[in-house]
Amino acid sequence: MINACELGTNAMIEIVKEKLSICAFFACIYMLCIDVRSANGNEILETILTRSFFIQNITVYCSQFTPDVTERSSGKYGDISRLTYHIRQEVVGELPADQSIFVVRRSADMARAGALQAIRQLYEFDRDREQARIIEWCEQSAALEIAEYVRDHDGRHDEFVAIIAAAKKGGDRSKSELNP
Repeated sequence: MINACELGTNAMIEIVKEKLSICAFFACIYMLCIDVRSANGNEILETILTRSFFIQNITVYCSQFTPDVTERSSGKYGDISRLTYHIRQEVVGELPADQSIFVVRRSADMARAGALQAIRQLYEFDRDREQARIIEWCEQSAALEIAEYVRDHDGRHDEFVAIIAAAKKGGDRSKSELNP
């Protein structure tokens, strides 16, 4: 248990900020989880693709500060960019063009917003401290999540493909909702 009186206000603020940045990152990750039993087909496809785009965005961002994060994100399908391309092809393959565009745009927008939210939690007025926090976050929290994502996809690929196939059969939104 941390005693606030012993640490002082500035130390407590730093601890809280650190905990919040970690929580914000994992909140962004878990917002991309979905219960496939209660979602419609497009929601499932969007969630799968959003998570892939989110991981790609975080990887690209962190590679500015920790160049080896890209190498560490490689799996059976190559680096994170190739994996994301592979997943995008699986998700939108065989979909009508208008539905495909809708799913890709919506997923990319949600992923970008989630990645920005996670990254902005690391901003500080002191640029040196900010950069140190970003590097630490990239090397620890982000790197672990990226590696886990790649391992999960590679290790459970058949299950992943089955979920996508079921989502495509499960129906899509009405044509009026597909206007980007």
